[in-house]
Amino acid sequence: LLVEDNAFYRDIEKQYLNQLGKFDIVHVPNGQAALDRLRSEEFNLIISDMYMPLLNGFDLIAEVRHTERWADLPVLGITSLNQAWLATRALESGFNDCVFKMQKESFGAAVVDLLGG
Repeated sequence: LLVEDNAFYRDIEKQYLNQLGKFDIVHVPNGQAALDRLRSEEFNLIISDMYMPLLNGFDLIAEVRHTERWADLPVLGITSLNQAWLATRALESGFNDCVFKMQKESFGAAVVDLLGG
């Protein structure tokens, strides 16, 4: 489940995922839409932007980690702000990993790692 409000970054992230292999990518534009999809579908991984309208990534991860059904679901935080403090905050908030959006290798390695392979 790709949670991204910015079309430019969404297209790049989809390209990264397609280069890694065949994924069924479901895109939603914000955390609230992600919760709506999670309630009706099963996902192997959430890739979420940190800052979005309606419900941001930090509020999304709080809800995911406090819902028993999703508590162990791997969640990758992504951000366009390449700041160490933001990655630290993401990990402390419950994200399994956090990467800078424009670092293709880090993005790909995190996805593969979180999917167990």
